[in-house]
This record gives sequence, structure tokens and C-alpha cells, in this order.
Amino acid sequence: TDDEMLHLMAFMIGGSRAGLEAGELRTVVRHLANDPAGRPLPVALDGRGGLLLPGVIAAALQPDLFDLLVLDTGVAALDHQEEDVRVNTLWGFHRDFDALTLLAMAEQSDLLFVEPAPTPSSTFGRAVTWLTGDPRTGERQRVVTRSGSTAPDGVAAAVSSHLTTAHRQAEAPPALSSENRSGSASDDDRYRQALLSKLTFLERKQAEARWRREQRYALPGLTPDTYRQRVAESVRRVMGPELPEARDRRARTRLALERPAHVVYEVLLESVPGVETAGYLLVPRDRLPAPAIICQHGLSGRPDYLAGLEEQWIYDRLAERLSDKGYVTFAPFMNWGWGGTAGRDALVKHAYALGVTPNRFEVAQLHAIVDFLQSRPEVLAEQIAFYGLSYGGHASVWLPACEPRLAAVVTAGHFNDWQNKLTSTEITPPLVRPTSYPTVDEGYDMFTFNVLNELGHAEFVTRFAPRPYMVENGLRDTVTPTTWVDREFARVQAAFAWMGAADAAELEHFDGPHRIWAEGTFRFLRRHLHGAAGG
Repeated sequence: TDDEMLHLMAFMIGGSRAGLEAGELRTVVRHLANDPAGRPLPVALDGRGGLLLPGVIAAALQPDLFDLLVLDTGVAALDHQEEDVRVNTLWGFHRDFDALTLLAMAEQSDLLFVEPAPTPSSTFGRAVTWLTGDPRTGERQRVVTRSGSTAPDGVAAAVSSHLTTAHRQAEAPPALSSENRSGSASDDDRYRQALLSKLTFLERKQAEARWRREQRYALPGLTPDTYRQRVAESVRRVMGPELPEARDRRARTRLALERPAHVVYEVLLESVPGVETAGYLLVPRDRLPAPAIICQHGLSGRPDYLAGLEEQWIYDRLAERLSDKGYVTFAPFMNWGWGGTAGRDALVKHAYALGVTPNRFEVAQLHAIVDFLQSRPEVLAEQIAFYGLSYGGHASVWLPACEPRLAAVVTAGHFNDWQNKLTSTEITPPLVRPTSYPTVDEGYDMFTFNVLNELGHAEFVTRFAPRPYMVENGLRDTVTPTTWVDREFARVQAAFAWMGAADAAELEHFDGPHRIWAEGTFRFLRRHLHGAAGG
């Protein structure tokens, strides 16, 4: 929807729809509050509904903006902004704010609560207790009142009474223009024009963000260590603080299946205290110890498909096939994302309101898995790789940037020019429709806060360069337009070549759809994971 689009397009460059609308309110008030003679006029804001969040933010940023804020019990939603049904979560909101904090910051605005219930709301009670002040200080006393009438005439009377009492006017306000609107643009046309002007503004800001990123990571003038440090700083900023990890992984294993070439175990680990990681460990019967490969499924996928316990053609039994070639493999459940887009978005809102991405759960899970694999006598501890498809490919871009112990990484069906994937409506041949995230039903988590100002896929995957890295890309994969993949991978190759390791970065295009291909990837893994057996 339009409001979601505006919020997400602003969110990725460090803003929000509420921030845009707060700016609009300030512009409107500047014109309302002064007549030609410069006499200030009182202004009230009706914040009951869609203008609550931007209105309170505008009042907090400019305390003299409104003389009166009209609120209802809905203001309590600011205590749980992550539960708002709309897509408008502010990054890190609840690290610093709640309803009372914002109302306190709007220190020159009186408050009128429209509440028909005989018992005052808790927000009203707290506002009276904390915001009306101590008359002994001599400071201006804020007025916090209630109106039991929700009828328009009753609310208007309460607002009028407050403004005329608190701000008596010596003269009548200036007359407004009586220009006839007949023959002018329709309301629909005005709305469309306003929406497009905002999107154009945001597109310009996004173009500026790309330029800033390119300047930040321009290789001439940097050293490899400086480059990697800049990537690390950006990764921390876009992902938020690390989650507390379990000190005791409480590793538990159980035999699940014996096959001719390998044995399958069920595994449980604790990543974050109280959060368990589950998966399948496949151990070859001979040629041990061996390198290990973490095989990550995507959304709607399951580790059963990778382990060959159930059939799903896009994963092509990857963990089973690799184990048959002599690798120890681990196929974990994704920690979150079950329940479809609605389930993902609910968790994302909670995380974003605290200033953290849900990917932090996956990072903690990856740390737990690497700890577990390195503790196993069957595994060559320094030869552990990560291989993910689709959302598992998303994981293979983000998570290894936080895990230096991985020896190699493979991304399938996800690597992209990330800014285009998040913002473009371009149709890239051989596709016949746009497939970027604004045009499909994709989860809120892809639109990470301020990511366009910080880094793209090329920077993520070169965080620990020259660690070997490979992309496999289907020419008929609608998730990864080939021209975008080629353009972004050229930046990866440039970074690897600059570090003197051009042969450690590879891209394989194959004639196929969104799936595991693995032909060139098997050769890549054999070359870079020392001690691996098999063809």
C-alpha cells in the first residue's frame, strides 16, 4: 500500500514515513500560525488516528509547534509501537521512547484526552501526574484535561474553549482566500501528485546513498585492513547490537538414520539463552576427520530436504550429496520466519523497535553451530564452509560477515545489486515482470534500516576477504536478475583482485531456475577446503 511503500523507501535510508509526515506538519503549522502581520495564532493537532505518531514526533522535535494535542486512548499504542498493525515501526524506538517520554518532550503543548469511559486511561493518569508540574516552581503549567464527548461538535467545543481561554486573541484572525476551486484538479489527482513527489524525493535520496556508499568503499586510498574495518562498522550499524549468547551450548545428539555412506544425527543446541537450534548432522563413515559444510534452507524450506529425508527438488538433497562426497554436513532449521510473511513481520517489528535485526538470532545460531562442529573429532576445525539457497542465500550474505571462522562461503539464488533489489521496478530480460521487493509480497525484514547508506552485497561478502566466496545463479531465477548479479559481482572481483586473490572469488551462471545447482560449487569447495575427498 502507499503508506507502507513510503515508510519502507524512507526506512532504508535512515528515515520513516512518520518522519516525512512530521516534516509536512511543521510546514503546515508555519503557514497556519502566523498571519501577515506576524501575530502568532494557536494551533491544535487532532492526533486521534493516523496522525498520532508523526504528530507527537513533530511536537517532541519542536516543542512550541502545537498549543494543544488532542489524543484518545490510542496514544497508549506508543508504549507498544511494534504491535501497530501498520508498517511504520521506527528503528530503535523503544530503546529511548514511550508515550509519556514523547509527550514530555512536547513540553509546550497542552493535552486534551477524548475518553468516553468514566475511568481515566492510564496514559491520562500518568500525564497528569508527571507533566502538569509543580506550581511552586513558577514555571508554565501544562494543562492536561479530559473530554467525555467523542462527538465532533463536543470535541470541537472542547478544543475551541481551550484555545480561546489559553490564547485570547485581541483581533480576529486573518481571512482566508475565497478562491473558487471549480475546474481545478480532483482530490485523487492531488493525492497522486503528493505521493509521487514524495517518492521522487526518496528516490533522489536513495541515489545519493549509492554515491555515498561508493565513496566510502572506493578502493584507491584504502588499505585492505581499513576496507574490512569499514565493512565491519557498517555491519554492526545495520544489524544492531549482538544478542547475548548461551555460555553452555547444551549439545544433544540422537541417531536418526544409518545409510551406506554416512550416518544422520538429530542435533539440539542452545544459541541465545532459551532459544534452541535444531538440525541434522550427517557424518561420513570413512575419510575422517573431514571438512564440514553448513547447508541452509530458505523460507518455506526444511532441513529435511537438504538431508534427503524428504524430497524437494530445488534443494537437490544438498547435505546428503555433499556427505556422500566425504564432507561432514549440518543442515539447521532457520531460527525464525515460520508462519509466512505475517509471522515474520510480527517478529521483525519487535526487533526493529529495539534497534536490532532478527538476523542477530541467526548469527548467534551460526556461532553455536560452528562451536559444535569445531568440538567434533570428525571435523577439521579450520575447514568449515557455509552454503545457502534463497533465504539461506540471504543468510550466506549476512551471517558470515559476523563469523570469521568460516573457511569458504557459497550463495545460491540470492546475491544481487541490493539497492536495485530493494527499490527498482525495472524489468530485466529475460524476465517479463519486475521482481524486486517493492513489487512482490516480501517480508519487512528485507528493508533493513539505513542499509542503503551503509553497504551492499559486495561489501557484506568481502568482510573477511580474501576468504573464498562463490555465487551460483540461475539464468531463469526470478529472484536474481542476471545483469544485477553481474554488476555487483564485478565489485566483489575488484576487491579480491585488489587484495591479490582474484582466483578466490567465483561466479557460475547456469541455465536453470531458482534452485541448487552445485556443479561448479562442488569443484570450488574441493579446491578451497583442504583434505576433502571425493569428486
